[in-house]
Amino acid sequence: MSDLRVIAVHEAGHAVGHRAQGLTIRRVWIADDAGYTEHAGPVWRPGATATDMMLAHATAALCAPAAVRQLIPTADPDDGAYGDHDEAWRLVQRITTNRRLADAYLERAYERAERIVAQHAAAILALADELLAHGSLTGSQVRELCRPYLRRADSCLLITI
Repeated sequence: MSDLRVIAVHEAGHAVGHRAQGLTIRRVWIADDAGYTEHAGPVWRPGATATDMMLAHATAALCAPAAVRQLIPTADPDDGAYGDHDEAWRLVQRITTNRRLADAYLERAYERAERIVAQHAAAILALADELLAHGSLTGSQVRELCRPYLRRADSCLLITI
């Protein structure tokens, strides 16, 4: 398994994590030793709270290491994912300064990320293949590639504490 394949699955995990929660992707790219998923800022959904939005973004950050862990078991899921864990922690700390509550929110985000990856592995792998073929994808391309895989019900914020 090439390192570029691991990077592609990692970034596809971010992209699908965002799309599965109804969040917007602007662009995804991979290069020889790095990748990046550019997403839009919080897009408020009817009935969504600031907590919902922060947890959705924390979950999307954690979908990348979860994707590598589940889909490429021979790779180190934390290789290059330390920033993702830090980002998720930073986001939950914006919700609360209570350490126990922040830990509970983070645990929910980890659980949700694992479920999203398990439910949408085919979408992640298809997106990873496209990234390997083209190097980058626009948000519109990501949306179209994910459409056959993501059910309408997946597009809502499902994180609760």
